This record gives sequence, C-alpha cells and structure tokens, in this order.
Amino acid sequence: MTLRFKLAFTLATLIGIAIPASAHHSFDSEYDSSRPLTITGEIIGFDWLNPHSSVHLIVRRDGKLQELRLEGGSVGFPWYRRLN
Repeated sequence: MTLRFKLAFTLATLIGIAIPASAHHSFDSEYDSSRPLTITGEIIGFDWLNPHSSVHLIVRRDGKLQELRLEGGSVGFPWYRRLN
C-alpha cells in the first residue's frame, strides 16, 4: 500500500465517522430554547442509561394525574456524573 492510499483511506474513514456524529439530533432542532417551560410535579424515578438519561414525573394536568418522561443528555457528560 502506498502512503497516498493510506492517507486517503484514513481521511475517508474519519469523514465517514464525523458526518453521522455531527448529524445527531441537536437541542435546537427539537426544542425552542426561547420558550422555557416550568413543570411542577413529583419525581418518581430516574433512568441513567445511554444514550440519554430521563426523569419520570407525576404531574397534575387538567385535574388528572399524568406521568411524564423528560429526556436529558448523555450520562457520559461530566455534569451527570456529579449527580450520582
């Protein structure tokens, strides 16, 4: 194998890995950060699973109790490690 082929192969591999990683859903594409939402309820559980953590709540909505699941970031991020 020539050096040129190895470099081209390595570059193509890195680009192939980077494109799907950058296309992973972003916060701004799914949520409107200019419209904060306040939710009041009782926390009934946490899921510390990859790729995303989640918090389970019981809230009162229109006079009825409803269970909500709020999705968080990856458990691999440093701020989630500090919560354990």
